[in-house]
Amino acid sequence: MSARRCGCHDDGSHDHSGHTGEVEAERNRYFTGKFMAARDFAADTDYLLDHHRLHNRLLHGWGIVCGLDVHRHPRPECARTWVVVTAGFALDCHGRELILRCDTAFELPERAEPYLLCAKFTEEQVEPVPTLYAEGTGDPHHREYNRFRDGVQLVVADVTPGCWPDDPCEDGDDCDGDDNDCADDDRRHRGCGGRCPEPECPCGNLVPLARIIPLPEGGFELDLDGRRVQPPSPADLTHITHVNWPHGGAVTLRHLREHLRGELRIRFDRPLRHSHRAGHGVNPYTFVVQYATGPSEALAFLPYPEELPARLEDDGCVAVFTIDPSYIAGHGRRALRDTTVFVSLRCDFIPDCRGVPVDGNHLRGRLPSGDGVQGGLFESWFEVRDDDDDDDRRTER
Repeated sequence: MSARRCGCHDDGSHDHSGHTGEVEAERNRYFTGKFMAARDFAADTDYLLDHHRLHNRLLHGWGIVCGLDVHRHPRPECARTWVVVTAGFALDCHGRELILRCDTAFELPERAEPYLLCAKFTEEQVEPVPTLYAEGTGDPHHREYNRFRDGVQLVVADVTPGCWPDDPCEDGDDCDGDDNDCADDDRRHRGCGGRCPEPECPCGNLVPLARIIPLPEGGFELDLDGRRVQPPSPADLTHITHVNWPHGGAVTLRHLREHLRGELRIRFDRPLRHSHRAGHGVNPYTFVVQYATGPSEALAFLPYPEELPARLEDDGCVAVFTIDPSYIAGHGRRALRDTTVFVSLRCDFIPDCRGVPVDGNHLRGRLPSGDGVQGGLFESWFEVRDDDDDDDRRTER
């Protein structure tokens, strides 16, 4: 396994940070005439860095902040054994900042079982310089490293439940596990219990980026669902920006047939993550359309063609619900005339391309959606009138 830095400087970083979780408690007090040694200058750096990392860890947590997406290598001859990790930023469990400054190609190892591709903080000493005074030695050629350089190393690790969440009930497994396991989880998440300054690292010093699933016939699959993603700022959440029906307004059956082509379309300002599972993503369980003859009447689910369930378009920016054609026909007992159509999008379960749920609350019926909080329920409705209503309005004009 190896990593390529795409032109970025790489001197074979190694982790020399020696991080123990202890937070420096002393800082310098300056006064005129103070004699300063190397330890005094280092004390201020250690104090500020330790408290900054403590702030990161306790107030923000750990995980991917932005970028660090994992894709197959774009070159066909490399796509079976190489991936590309995009530039990005993450925090590890010690609060250290991992900055991958450019897209990096990584060759995957040969393994039979699934494993994790992770990012690891590294710190190396660089720029050796001669010293004017070497304590404890009389060597006039003694040199010391002048700087530390922070870096990121891509590594692989085994899959563990604490590091990469699994779905124990997905295949019908027995979920009546040991109650002690739940008690341990409760104690771990209940509060600090006097030990909160100590970092909790279910992945060790690693930030998992993807689960690699080797295939028997060669190649691999990428699983990104278990990535731990830090909440972005409210302004950087993904929102719904447009729908192709008038919220709270009215359309005719002819308009649904000819102009909307029987499709209800919702557009987002950032691509969403495609999913082939029913538990999340755009699907018939998260994009729900119902209808009734009035607001106080019982709702019924609006059918869709079996071959065209609710889906996400290829560009990832538009969710589409296709109405069963018999419900928008000009004539027929099933037609939606004189009904109200209610559209719901369960955004808690709809992640964007970063894995962050869409900010979908439809406040005051205005778009873009959002209340600055991840997830939410997008709701909208419109009336469906008979085609004759449209003809009457044209005659009046």
